[in-house]
Amino acid sequence: GAGDVVVQHAAASSDVDRTAAFFIFGGVLTGPINYRWLDFLAAASRSIAPQGGAASLAAKVALQSTVMQPLIYLPSFYLTNALVRRWSVAEAAEHVRAEYADTLRRLWLFWTPSVCFAFGVLPLRLQAVFFAGVGFAWNVVLSAYNGAGPQRVASVSQEQVRGV
Repeated sequence: GAGDVVVQHAAASSDVDRTAAFFIFGGVLTGPINYRWLDFLAAASRSIAPQGGAASLAAKVALQSTVMQPLIYLPSFYLTNALVRRWSVAEAAEHVRAEYADTLRRLWLFWTPSVCFAFGVLPLRLQAVFFAGVGFAWNVVLSAYNGAGPQRVASVSQEQVRGV
């Protein structure tokens, strides 16, 4: 939500539906989902790696990267955007086709160090708070690359190809 406002302000643009989608996704969905998910991760890692330590950390990071992020988080992001921004099924499919793989790659590059720190150092009760803070910076990235849609992703990809 707030990250999208920062990006739109910097770009001197205003898309109320886009901002609403980011606020609903970040403020209404992500927080409660993360609280439940973090409890699940704690229980799952105790089952997978009862000895704790590095094995528990690896289990949490693996589940976060292979289940939460690609199968829960990103589909929820695209579904929220599609509903709030009133995309047709074809528009939603085009966004997913054009953006999903690059967004997942960015998500892994951005979040993996934060996840390792949180799961390796912070007590469970502080992890969701930490993720909320880091989430602001992530929402700036997410908004910058995904807020404008497939055309923005295509232009960013072309800039990367040309080395701009």
